[in-house]
Amino acid sequence: MKDFGLYIVMTAPTLGYHAFTETCVQEEVPMLQLREKKPL
Repeated sequence: MKDFGLYIVMTAPTLGYHAFTETCVQEEVPMLQLREKKPL
């Protein structure tokens, strides 16, 4: 799939944003958009 990307909304992830992004880079996800959602 050539035009594949990933859009994620994360609320207090246990893995953490940095670790998640590193995993996406290792898996060669060509486009990534993260959105932080603060818990109520």
